[in-house]
Amino acid sequence: DSYLTDHACQVKSTNNGKDGLDLALELKPDAIILDVMLPGMDGWEVLQRLRNQPQTATIPVIMCSVLKSPELAYSLGASLYLSKPISRDDVLKALHEINVV
Repeated sequence: DSYLTDHACQVKSTNNGKDGLDLALELKPDAIILDVMLPGMDGWEVLQRLRNQPQTATIPVIMCSVLKSPELAYSLGASLYLSKPISRDDVLKALHEINVV
């Protein structure tokens, strides 16, 4: 959240995949930054569900993980993939690439 305090972004976060999916459906955000390692429903499943629902299918999703699996992320419909650890500049650059900031 603190990465974007200097930018005109409203940030909402959740601690698990199901809540994140519900929030995305409710808010239809400009972009989603999604970790792979989530309790309950992991980020891969969340990404697939986002892509399979008309309301969220076109929302840009930036996947983040310590796992080195950008090919899987892109094959499931991720817009960008960031390897952890992630810096503030990494997040801002990614959001800039997808035209959010």
